[in-house]
Amino acid sequence: MNLTLTLLAPCACVRLTVFRRGLARLCEKSLVTLSVLLFNIEVNATDRAEPLYNLQFLQGNDSVIDNDETLHAFLNGDSVPVGEYSVDLYVNRNRVARQTVSFERNPNSGTVEPCTPLSLLENLGLNPARLDREVLSGIEASKCPDLKTLIAHYDVQYNANRQELHISLPQAYMSKSVEGYVDPQLWDEGVTAGFVDYSLTGRRSTTYETSSHSTSALLRSGINLGAWRLRNESSFSESNQQSARVQNNRNYAQRDITSLKSQLTVGSSYTSSQIFDSVRFKGIQLASDESMLPESMRGYAPVIRGIAQSNATVEIRQNGFLIYNENVSPGAFEISDVYPGGSNGDLEVTVIEADGHKTVSTQSFSSLPQMLRRGVHRYSLAAGQYNDAQNQEEPKLALAGLTYGLTDNTTVFGGVLGASGYHAENFGATQNTPFGAFSSSLTHSSSTSESGVKTGQSVQFNYAKTINATDTTFSLAGYRFSSEGYRSLTEHVTDQRQVDGNKTLDRTRTRLDLTINQTLGNRRHGTIYVGGEERNYWNLPGKSQQYKAGYANAWGTLNYSIDMTYAKNQQNASTPNTSQLLLTLSMPLGKVSSAVRVDSSLNLQNSGDYSVSTGINGPLPVALNAHYNARLTQGSPGNTSATVGLNTQTPVARLDAGYTQGRSTYSGNVGAHGSIVAHAGGINLGQSVGDTFTLAHVPGARPGTRLGNYSSATVGQNGYAVVPSTRPYRHNWISLNTEDLGSDLEIENPMQQVIPRRGSITLATFNTVTGRRVQMELLNPDGTPLPFGASVEDESGRQLAVVDPGGYALIMAGQNTGTVDVKFSGGACRGSYELSPKDSALGYDQISVVCK
Repeated sequence: MNLTLTLLAPCACVRLTVFRRGLARLCEKSLVTLSVLLFNIEVNATDRAEPLYNLQFLQGNDSVIDNDETLHAFLNGDSVPVGEYSVDLYVNRNRVARQTVSFERNPNSGTVEPCTPLSLLENLGLNPARLDREVLSGIEASKCPDLKTLIAHYDVQYNANRQELHISLPQAYMSKSVEGYVDPQLWDEGVTAGFVDYSLTGRRSTTYETSSHSTSALLRSGINLGAWRLRNESSFSESNQQSARVQNNRNYAQRDITSLKSQLTVGSSYTSSQIFDSVRFKGIQLASDESMLPESMRGYAPVIRGIAQSNATVEIRQNGFLIYNENVSPGAFEISDVYPGGSNGDLEVTVIEADGHKTVSTQSFSSLPQMLRRGVHRYSLAAGQYNDAQNQEEPKLALAGLTYGLTDNTTVFGGVLGASGYHAENFGATQNTPFGAFSSSLTHSSSTSESGVKTGQSVQFNYAKTINATDTTFSLAGYRFSSEGYRSLTEHVTDQRQVDGNKTLDRTRTRLDLTINQTLGNRRHGTIYVGGEERNYWNLPGKSQQYKAGYANAWGTLNYSIDMTYAKNQQNASTPNTSQLLLTLSMPLGKVSSAVRVDSSLNLQNSGDYSVSTGINGPLPVALNAHYNARLTQGSPGNTSATVGLNTQTPVARLDAGYTQGRSTYSGNVGAHGSIVAHAGGINLGQSVGDTFTLAHVPGARPGTRLGNYSSATVGQNGYAVVPSTRPYRHNWISLNTEDLGSDLEIENPMQQVIPRRGSITLATFNTVTGRRVQMELLNPDGTPLPFGASVEDESGRQLAVVDPGGYALIMAGQNTGTVDVKFSGGACRGSYELSPKDSALGYDQISVVCK
């Protein structure tokens, strides 16, 4: 059956907004109206459909139509001409990389397709061992194999508008099926660089009789040399009551041990808190880094098992939200890479069969911090010398701890800790059950001091559970009992220092913690929480108690909450019991998220004191990138104060200032928070940085060019910008705000990907071409325009543009003088050009070039 389709379409003028306002008028001057566009498409039901185009129907301004492959490629639906392109790679709907891919013409189909050699597919997760030998040999034999003919159900789609290449590979051929997996070969240790991250504050207060001042600085500095990261954390403080003082908190060198998924740390640091209480020490430590694991292997989640009767879809929901789905084959299935949100909330598993039939079941899920997935382990090894702020002679220590996911629902853990005159052993286990997650552990210690040998045990129980039926969450319930002779390492060191009957550290006998959250009416009627802590001690009378409760809800745009606290301390008769009630109201003065907000609070205390506070806060004009706040507080007996504050985010730091005026006192404070980064490209100031961050390099970009996903970060005079934080061992996408680039800068892609190692300073370089935007009228020696569809290239053969129906082409000229080569069917020519001095008022230049 033959079908002839005739399509009448007027030409729409495309405005090129990326070339600034002047360039937006380019199409109105250079494109000629295509009055009638007729497609003759012959479709044969038994043969492969091939579109046939009669180019004589394409008319406009008497232009000549070039019949070469460039124009035909566009007419045949090829999204790109032959060449190399930087694309986002998606495999089975997951974005996995950003890299350059070659697009070549398939000799069988005649279309332009991406070239996917075996090496590329292996990087994307294909396991060659799972392919048939004949298929594998067919892939290896060709530089650009036709995978659609070799691998069943293989598919590839290219989205030219988004520059995304989507590849679909059968899961049976994949070697890395774990959700969130990133190949360690892609982890980037970054560049050699140094930084100082600072937080500076100053305050001055004055009363009728006295005045006081204080200054403090927190500094975190580091140098990256290859795989090693050198770090120092220190503080400076000074006041009218204390002379200047500098303290070093941590000073260490650290690097990845990739094969062990661990971090090696040498210097002053802190031991892991997974098994024993964390202490500061000087020495060496090797400990697991869970960030190196895929997202779906971190923390704990149960293994989901079931049976599918057909080709089915498994959907897993938590608290009504879909968190996982996968297609499975008939038979038994096992899903081990679920990544639940939060630590509690049973999972609803739905199996949807091919005929639409659904089977729904529930999988219990509760988690505690020690819990791991089956087969996953976490360990820490440390050796050195105990070291705290008192700088006294300290005991040497050694520590080893291990946590292991024994079964789908059971995790075991334990460790040993030894020091001069002290040793402790710990063993425990956690269990996930339909009634919640339980954890128990036993620690035995032996401590030798001048007062003799003390031995004892400490037993700890923890519980966590979310009851879906009532939406009740026991976020953490714990009980701990320590015998009189039990000592932690810190308590042992304190006993060692005891001289002349100095008071020893308070030794806890029992401790009970409980926190419960309850939503009302599926959150429509608000949320209630209650919590408490109770302790008593071996060496002190009485006990301490702290209780809290609260309710929060919203009425329209008005948010309100009531919080109550109660504290009781029987250890010291001079310390009275305290209780207070806090009522808070808050609402926006507008409907947008950035609107001004007002709030008011009432604070009542059992002593009879009270305070009423009302405040307003909001943003200043967008250009200032600043926020303000003002507050008026009235309290008893007759205390009234007013406070105003201002903070702003600049490209080089966050600045804040405040002033408070009371009846008999006034005070002011200022602060600055930011970073200084030194690298091979120069020195840059930026926002406060995390331990892992990135430098974005945009050669030729004007100062002030913004980064799209970090609006406060801008390019400096040296072409670099400081991206304040990136996630280690994960894909991070750094984008540019192309509106700031100007018409004289062309960028190959406004988005770059980095996968940093922990503590690395990675470099994201954007490839740019600087020059002048030029609209060339390309003419034959006789004055007629060159054919529509001809390819315009520079001296190196790089394609710059395609000639439009009027004989025009828009190019980026790197120099004021040069040549362009124009290629078309049956011939080629070269034209020379010379640009006049640049006129800053023009978005682009216009010249005529005779091609010979």
